Amino acid sequence: MCSSNDLFSFLGMVDNLSLFQPNDTQLELINDRRCFIKDKLLCIEYHNTIPSGRIVYRGQKRSKMQKKLVKDNSDSSEATFYNHLFYFGEKARYFYESKDPHQGFKTVAAEENPDKLFYRICKEIPYIKRKHSDSFLNNQVFFRFFEIESNKSVFVNALNENKAFYRYYNSFLHALGYRKNNLSHYLSSSSLLKTAFDFATSTKNIMPDNTDYLILIYALPDPILNNLFSIPVFYNHYHFQRDLESRLSQMNLPIFQGEWIHDKQMEYTLVGGMFPQLIWAVLDITQSKIIINPHMFETHNPPFSLWLAFDQSGFDQRLVAETNYRYGFSYDGYAFSPIKPECCFSEKQS
Repeated sequence: MCSSNDLFSFLGMVDNLSLFQPNDTQLELINDRRCFIKDKLLCIEYHNTIPSGRIVYRGQKRSKMQKKLVKDNSDSSEATFYNHLFYFGEKARYFYESKDPHQGFKTVAAEENPDKLFYRICKEIPYIKRKHSDSFLNNQVFFRFFEIESNKSVFVNALNENKAFYRYYNSFLHALGYRKNNLSHYLSSSSLLKTAFDFATSTKNIMPDNTDYLILIYALPDPILNNLFSIPVFYNHYHFQRDLESRLSQMNLPIFQGEWIHDKQMEYTLVGGMFPQLIWAVLDITQSKIIINPHMFETHNPPFSLWLAFDQSGFDQRLVAETNYRYGFSYDGYAFSPIKPECCFSEKQS
């Protein structure tokens, strides 16, 4: 499903709202860069970026992100917040809350091994039956698969062979929502601006202070299906249905038929988090302004570049010293790797 209307809506906001970028001490007005920013957005719309990609949106509350991104509780400046966001990125709850530095890092942002994943889905069946009865009734074959112990070996072998299969079932669990004892390695985003707006302004887990409602503008690399970065969590996505699910069927693995749990949200589940090099901008709904990633204007980042490259030397030390994140991850063009304070890391890091 095309998100062009949403991107052109955002382009209209770029035309009409004040534009800023963070410097060392404050947000500085950059309305004179309006044409450059619009050209950059049109590049991704018409598939002229390298690599090609698409814009997705993530709604969030600034105060919720502030707790993760800024270690100094007394520093509430917008400049610090956005400089940290455009340097460290936005990460899933695991990287902020987990106390176990060894849990999970065997594969691409892997929460658990396939053996545990099989049992996790099995344990969710009563919840789905109770909370999503229509989905349960339409997917008896899917849920029956996980109730049969002998199917575990088929499941584990197939997921060890293909990590895209692993992400498919983990994304399904992520779509079910909050789980206190199973910290997610995923973030939700959407091709719909309205979905991101609804998430940002939701009264669920409302913060006690007056917070800004934000929408992160994220350049998600193509191809969506096999790029390691995400999986579309909605049933009617062409590649999602025709490619990945056909391969699952060939391996005798179950497919979730019909609508996903939150199909209308047009969700793209992001693996691990949001790389700062791909966070192009932030729409501040509360203050009616747009904050642009300043790396967009560096001379080594031409308009057709999807990644906004910049120097991240000392990333692991700064992650510990300046944020409340416990861990991070890096991407070398082929795979994700864990970031812990004692490690050395690759060029693209989040």
